[in-house]
Amino acid sequence: MTVNEYLAGYMKPQTLENQGNETFYLFGSTDGDLWEEFLSRYVRPTTVYPSETLKSLDPCALSAQKEWTALSFGIAGLNSGVPFHFHGPGFLQVLHGRKEWYLYPPDSHPLFHPNESTYFWYSNVLPTLKEAPTHRCILEPGDVIYFPDRWLHATLNLDEYTAFIATFA
Repeated sequence: MTVNEYLAGYMKPQTLENQGNETFYLFGSTDGDLWEEFLSRYVRPTTVYPSETLKSLDPCALSAQKEWTALSFGIAGLNSGVPFHFHGPGFLQVLHGRKEWYLYPPDSHPLFHPNESTYFWYSNVLPTLKEAPTHRCILEPGDVIYFPDRWLHATLNLDEYTAFIATFA
């Protein structure tokens, strides 16, 4: 299937009735020959992240690292997103559209249900919270976010479609 066919046939806005896993969201492993030429144009950060080492933030020292991060490309429709989760540190860059991020530090316990979509959480839970997420921002094309190791985060895509690329250690 081509990207145009995917966008035209499967990329539909998320509704409040959709659960978190009921939306088409191209994101995840992009290893293999089909993605090689496309992803080869992206300069990957190394696995040396600011939160993981403060020995040297010298760009020359960082680029000399031999280990590379996993790389994923994603396209997502309006109001889709990923519910709160965490993993190792990483970066995400928005290529097209806008993406809102909500972050909590490790060992936080935000109010959310894993089967509910971020759009449901944004519409029905966020307005009732006594304490908002500790960090919240909207990324636009060209913007990059760094998320530290084990930080809980959720995202909400704000345009007809949002394209992004992410790296994870």
